[in-house]
Amino acid sequence: ITLGDPSGIGPEIVLKALKKIPEKENIIVFGSKKVLAFYEALINLHVNLSNLKIITSEEQLTDKKGHVLFDIDNIEEIFPGKLNMNSGKAAFEYIKKATEFALKGTVSAIVTAPINKAAVQSAGYKFNGHTEILSYLTKTHKCYMLLYSEKLSAAHVTTHISLKKVSNTLKINNIVEVVKLVNEFYHKLGKKAKIGVSCLNPHCGEGGIFGNEEIEIIGPAIKYLKETSNINIQGPFPADTIFLRGIKGEFDVIIAMYHDQGHIPMKLIAFHKTVDVTLGLPIIRTSVDHGTAFDIVGKGVADETNLLEAYELAKKLCFRLYKFV
Repeated sequence: ITLGDPSGIGPEIVLKALKKIPEKENIIVFGSKKVLAFYEALINLHVNLSNLKIITSEEQLTDKKGHVLFDIDNIEEIFPGKLNMNSGKAAFEYIKKATEFALKGTVSAIVTAPINKAAVQSAGYKFNGHTEILSYLTKTHKCYMLLYSEKLSAAHVTTHISLKKVSNTLKINNIVEVVKLVNEFYHKLGKKAKIGVSCLNPHCGEGGIFGNEEIEIIGPAIKYLKETSNINIQGPFPADTIFLRGIKGEFDVIIAMYHDQGHIPMKLIAFHKTVDVTLGLPIIRTSVDHGTAFDIVGKGVADETNLLEAYELAKKLCFRLYKFV
C-alpha cells in the first residue's frame, strides 16, 4: 500500500485501514514513519505504530509475517491540506519503490492511496496521474483505466486529457485494446463480461449530424471485435442511457470514450465501492477512486472504505492469478 500525498487524506485512510486488516495478511506500507506518526497524533487514531516492522531496504525484509513499513524518510515538514512540491515528490517516490518491489515479485500487488497531480508536477514529474506514472515505471505503453464495482464498471478509452482533444485521440485500435483488456480482466475474475460501448456524441451523432466518430471509429472497432473474437460486446449506444441499461443488468461494464463520461455515473452509482484498476500493466494495481481531499485533512473524517475495497479486489486478483492471498 502506498501512502499517497503526505498533505492529503492518504495517511489517515492508510492508518485506519491498518487497524482493520489482520496482521496475518502481510502488508507492506510504502511511506514515511514521520508522516504516519504526525497524523496519528493529529487525529488521535490510537494506532500502535510500534507494531509496524520498520525497514529501509529490501534486504531487511527477512520476516514477511505481519505489517511492515518501508520507511522512505524524504520529507522535512508536513503541510496538512495544502498543495506542496515536497509532498508531490514524496508521493512519487512511494509509488516508485512499491513498483520496484512489484516488478521483482517481492509484493504481489500494489494498492495506492491518492496523490495530487499538481503537486507531483510541481516536483518536476510531468505525469497526469497514477496511470501515467505506472506506465512509465513499468515501461508499458498501453495502459487504460477501469473503474470497477460489482454493480457496474466503466473502462475509459481516454482519461487525463482535455475534452477538446478527445475526438482526435480516439482511434479504432485504442478501443479494441481497452475492450480486450477489460475482457481479460473479467476472465481473471472468473466471469465472461457483457460489454456495452458508449457513443461519444449526443444521440450517437444522429447519423453524422453531430459528429462522425461513431461511424468512422467506434462502430468499426465494435465490428472488428465481433468478427475476430468471441467477446460479448454491443453498441455503440447513447451515453445518456447506457449506464441505466447497465444498472438494470444488461451490461457488466461500459466502455466510456473520455474521463467524465465514465467517472460521473460511476461515482453516482457506487462512490465508496468503486475501485480504480490499471489495465495493461505487468503488475496488479488497484486504487481508491477519490482524490486527496485537502478540505478535510486532519479532521479525522476521511473514510477508509474505498481503500479497503481496493485492497480486497487486489487480494481477489492475487488469489485468482497466483492461487494464494
